Amino acid sequence: MEFMMTSNVRKGIEKVAINLLSNGIDVPKVAELTKLTEKEIKELKNQQNGND
Repeated sequence: MEFMMTSNVRKGIEKVAINLLSNGIDVPKVAELTKLTEKEIKELKNQQNGND
């Protein structure tokens, strides 16, 4: 179940990146934004693992 959630989150990040690119945001900025998102997701995942 946790793997499926991670996969869905990854798909969401990819969709956001595609939308940003299609809206004219340059690649370095998109990379910067997705790194921040991945960091937040890792923090949430660690919190969930601690609650198990």
